Amino acid sequence: MNLIDKRPGEALLSELLPYVSFDETKKLLWLKDGSVCRVFSVIPKSCLSFTEDDLELLRMGLSSVLNQISENTFIQFLLIREKTNTQNDLAFQNWKNAHSKDGGMADENAMKLFQSTVNYMQDAFDNGTFFQTKIYITVRTSPFQKSRAGAQTGVFSHLIFNRESKSRMKSIDVIESETNQSYETLKLGLEANGFEVSDPSFEELFQVLFRFLNPGRKLITNHEEPNL
Repeated sequence: MNLIDKRPGEALLSELLPYVSFDETKKLLWLKDGSVCRVFSVIPKSCLSFTEDDLELLRMGLSSVLNQISENTFIQFLLIREKTNTQNDLAFQNWKNAHSKDGGMADENAMKLFQSTVNYMQDAFDNGTFFQTKIYITVRTSPFQKSRAGAQTGVFSHLIFNRESKSRMKSIDVIESETNQSYETLKLGLEANGFEVSDPSFEELFQVLFRFLNPGRKLITNHEEPNL
């Protein structure tokens, strides 16, 4: 949008969001406070058939993953639930592809059961009763060096994040390295616990930022373009 065309009192999206730039090569999103974050998406697991023991194992696994994250790491979870179809439902596509490649599908009874399930799910998609839940996880580390013991005083002395005047900035390489390390730890840990994890495209990331992380957003129609 050209600034000349900007209406009085209308805020630009770039003014409302805390983001500065996106490094598409490194998949890093830089914020105005000097920190950087990485985003990945997760498809939740179906726990309908889980026993209490299965759930306890999952809880222990997730706790172990979170305990491996470094101090001063900030993790944001954004859950989106939307109607899907056979083309954009990732869980359905992955399930269908996995069973199609199964050697046991040569059995006629297995093939009939598989096709029956596909038809049932197709009807549910056509009726708009299937939803896909996706979680976007943002990992960010503090851009400031950890303060010396006793440097902060008062009841809220532990809340030192963003105190630029009393904290020293880390180098760009250190900020990127710490963020990537926490990102890899969390991503690999979720994969080890059976979750489907992927990196969103730039277009998908942009849609998430505009639709859900824009504090001044308004409802728009398909014919309107957001102010950038």
